[in-house]
Amino acid sequence: MADDRPSHAVLAATQQPRAGAAFAAHPPLHTPQFAAVVSLIDTTAALASSSLTALHAQANAAAAHLQATGEVRVRIVDDAEMTRLHAQHCNDPTPTDVLTFDLRDDAHTHSTAAPAPLDTDIVVCLGVAQAQAAARGHTPERELLLYIVHGMLHCLGHDDHADEDFQRMHRTEDEVLAAIGVGPTFARALEPNDRSASPMLGGPAGALPPGGGANP
Repeated sequence: MADDRPSHAVLAATQQPRAGAAFAAHPPLHTPQFAAVVSLIDTTAALASSSLTALHAQANAAAAHLQATGEVRVRIVDDAEMTRLHAQHCNDPTPTDVLTFDLRDDAHTHSTAAPAPLDTDIVVCLGVAQAQAAARGHTPERELLLYIVHGMLHCLGHDDHADEDFQRMHRTEDEVLAAIGVGPTFARALEPNDRSASPMLGGPAGALPPGGGANP
């Protein structure tokens, strides 16, 4: 089953500037003590306020379920802005689904056992999410949430380059989404053992994994 979903990357702390206040326009919700705080901004102004509020709450719920600490700043952008960022950080002038910027000094030494508090900027593309959601039979907001969870998992030590790691990471995504009441999203359109149908195929090895310094 073929997939036209673009790959995505994680960029290292030294590879991109801190996003700063631009990522904090949608104020964080109250989250359980010690949970990571997720802030959200829709630069496209295309999502309804109710949809943005629900997505924001779900992203915070996912961070709490993952027992992540620190800060995650999510920015929703259009195809043109994602293309610009993808070209700047990955030398690929095409839109992609998600770029994850891990801004911690020890971005590439943390482990899943005891990861450092998150200091993460995640950029997700609404145009890509709309196209993939239409093809998969769910909402763009659900697709965007998948990308956000994917980015957080990369910064918590997950990877998806080797087949075994790929299966484990995307299984974890669906476990998180099921636990917060959204339901499995990655696997529902995936034929058995069909990696090509993945919404996120993973970036090149080394410094640019999906969503890494920017990891897709």
